[in-house]
Amino acid sequence: MANVRSPNYPSMSLPAAIDRIRRIHAAEGKNAIARESIVQLIGFNGLHGASAKALSAIGKYGLLESLGDGEARVSELALQIIAPESDEEKEQALNEAAFKPALFAEIKDKWPNNYPSDENLRSYLIRRGFSSAALDQVIACFRDTVGVLRKSTSEQRSLVQAVSENSNAISMPKLERKDPPTQGGYDIGFVGAAINISGQICSQTEAKKVIAALTALSSLLPTSKTVEFDSPTDRDEYDDLLT
Repeated sequence: MANVRSPNYPSMSLPAAIDRIRRIHAAEGKNAIARESIVQLIGFNGLHGASAKALSAIGKYGLLESLGDGEARVSELALQIIAPESDEEKEQALNEAAFKPALFAEIKDKWPNNYPSDENLRSYLIRRGFSSAALDQVIACFRDTVGVLRKSTSEQRSLVQAVSENSNAISMPKLERKDPPTQGGYDIGFVGAAINISGQICSQTEAKKVIAALTALSSLLPTSKTVEFDSPTDRDEYDDLLT
């Protein structure tokens, strides 16, 4: 029986793509870079299935600009995020990048006022033709992507409130109040070409979050030397970006 291929979607979230583009910019700035060098800068040892999908995902968010001849460079949109001239510029750039992937733009158009629950989104993705194996990864990727937008908006509101309070205060400045962390006692990250996990999982809810995060990150692990794609569209976008 042939494998069911899911429609096109980025293999990593926007925060993960921003982390990769920061590494590229720190090493090369706005220089033209060969695709083989790009994947090495983000922790891979060469071009293969995982590194090709990571490269394609960064391009889907508009963070890489194709220059032809197998080269690309950090895009202006990426610079507006990692080195913005103002908070407003960064917020606008984040919103633009988050919904550059066609699937995420489609979800935003369908639910413009409030994003759907995981179960609602799961049902929608199934109707769109996504395989059951891809559902958790797609949902986790979308949640992490829109989460960075909410964080940016929340930081803006906190800053405005702090400025307002300070302008009216005549006594000693108040100590900054920090909300407790929303994450449990564990940490998951992608270091080099490996997933790093530390901490403790103390509830079923945390366990489910860890499973979803591992599923989202697993596609970045090298599996073979053959460059493979989830769909023909992935290959087309990869070729358009760097050839």
